[in-house]
Amino acid sequence: MERESEKYTALAVRGPMDYGNIDPLLKYVELDFDEDSRCLILDLGGVGRIDSVGLGALVGISLKTREGKGLRLAQLSNSVDYAVQKSKLTNSFDIYDSLDDAVIDLEEPERDGPVMAYKPKPLEPKSIVGERYKIEQRTEEGYMIMALSGKLDIIAQSNIKRCFRDILESDYSKAIIDLSGIDTIGMSFIGSLLIFLRGINEKEGHAKFVVPEHSYVMKTFRLVTFDRTFEIYHSLREALGKQLLK
Repeated sequence: MERESEKYTALAVRGPMDYGNIDPLLKYVELDFDEDSRCLILDLGGVGRIDSVGLGALVGISLKTREGKGLRLAQLSNSVDYAVQKSKLTNSFDIYDSLDDAVIDLEEPERDGPVMAYKPKPLEPKSIVGERYKIEQRTEEGYMIMALSGKLDIIAQSNIKRCFRDILESDYSKAIIDLSGIDTIGMSFIGSLLIFLRGINEKEGHAKFVVPEHSYVMKTFRLVTFDRTFEIYHSLREALGKQLLK
């Protein structure tokens, strides 16, 4: 079921959003939806099940439509709401209790807020070493490079989020996140990566991600379709050389 106006297209999604059923929605957004002129509102009240692939698809759609009028999620079913909260992706989406709420908020006249002067702070190279992990930050070729290695436990992820925040608040608009030193990756950490990517995009910056071709992390990215969301390179040398791998 579809509902349209000059400002938005509202699409009611029904049934499971998982590996075997997500393609129609992705094809609609890719081929039929004009993100430059309209906001896309997805009514997810009829979604009975969503897995990591479905969550990845929502994130990819959000990033794609952000170049235009954006994405809004409305009336999340219990399963979608649980999955979004468990994956810590609530800050990655504009979420509304109902379709009408999303439409009303969209159609309210825009108000100009106060103009805030952005004063970036310098960011120095640093190294954080934990019991089973290491975080290194340095600059090269105009990029802030953040290399992660070891096991990313709760303490490591807390420090990573702090480093991400420091980069976003700094005068660096280009970053490379090197994941070649980690063996596993969970949805909580993926959520942190997505929030960081969203922040870089809002800053009109550029983020690259280094993930070895045959690694478990790369397999996970492909499974949840994040290989379409992130600009991925298989080595740091390739990322610095600007050789994008398709």
